Amino acid sequence: MEIPVYDLLSLERKGVALFGIAMFKPGFQRSWVPPIQMTCEEMAGHFDAYLQSLEVASNTAGDKPGEKQRGLIVFDQSRHEKTVQTLMTQYRTTGASFGRVKHLAEVPLFTDSKITRMLQLADFVAYAIYRRYEHGDSQFFDMITPRFNEREGVLHGLVHLNNRRECFCPACLTRRQVAVTFGNPA
Repeated sequence: MEIPVYDLLSLERKGVALFGIAMFKPGFQRSWVPPIQMTCEEMAGHFDAYLQSLEVASNTAGDKPGEKQRGLIVFDQSRHEKTVQTLMTQYRTTGASFGRVKHLAEVPLFTDSKITRMLQLADFVAYAIYRRYEHGDSQFFDMITPRFNEREGVLHGLVHLNNRRECFCPACLTRRQVAVTFGNPA
């Protein structure tokens, strides 16, 4: 089955990176941290780090010194809106496990994906991740994997939250390879 939008998403574009999180929920049933909080913190942390890396790169490339990079996270409307707003405010003010989020231009926005084309693209990314991690179907996922934010051999834009060390998905494998390279078993 061909879906042209995945061809579009697979194209390399300067300054465009994909982000996504897959969570193996059964592995976290006894966790005191709710799944929405885990995924929200991962997304905020990795997106903020991406914006920080763009800021550093633009400053070292001879662009305007001190050029700040700001980003916006847009969510599909959901029952988690109030929780996400509270968490993101906390990450911006008091911080998260990785520190404070410093590069978001605004609190997260929530809108209906049926009326917003950019959010519809995010739905296609989410669907590809879902098919890969829930059904083992990587047809669309493989097309967009190179577009996830990657730095120094690690797919920072793709996170797989699981408690299974034997996972060999691209997100887990790139982290494991870097850890072994530096002498830290993953």
